[in-house]
Amino acid sequence: MFVIINISKLFIGAIMGNQHFVYIWFDKTRKMYYIGKHFGNINDGYISSSRWLTGEIKYRPNDFKRRIFKICESEIEARKIEAHLLSLISDSEWGIKYYNLKSGKPKGIPPWNKGKTGIYSEQTIKKIGAAKMGNTYTKGRPNPLSSVNARKGANKQSATVTGRRKVVRNGKSTWAYPSDPDYPTT
Repeated sequence: MFVIINISKLFIGAIMGNQHFVYIWFDKTRKMYYIGKHFGNINDGYISSSRWLTGEIKYRPNDFKRRIFKICESEIEARKIEAHLLSLISDSEWGIKYYNLKSGKPKGIPPWNKGKTGIYSEQTIKKIGAAKMGNTYTKGRPNPLSSVNARKGANKQSATVTGRRKVVRNGKSTWAYPSDPDYPTT
């Protein structure tokens, strides 16, 4: 038991036959394709993350054929290969020639400018700074307008952040803020 706990995820996957792979489904009747990636056993019964394709395969399984495009060493490699194949699809083919409905950057791909320095000129940096001037920065903090405007997420603000406390008004429990006349002092 102690040995299994200390074994890495990849080694456990190799023992159980799990691996990262990129696959392509082909619909013989409609002449459509689907490109995807998966981590698991090649014969584990996984179809795809597309509800449309999965439904079609369950309805008429004899019309589909799956080809394993590449078995990969890591998830990052599988993501890159899938992203490359999806980038070859033109905008007019999404959902028409392919069961894939949209393109998109796969999760885990770093942004184009990560770790790069000196990519913006001094003039561009000044323009960015001027555009941000006067805007409040609330990343990582609760939105101060959410409770005022009753937007979604207003209930997520904690009493310690806003200073609000529960009170009973007209037989109903509600929040009181320090500026309210019936705000409890203790």
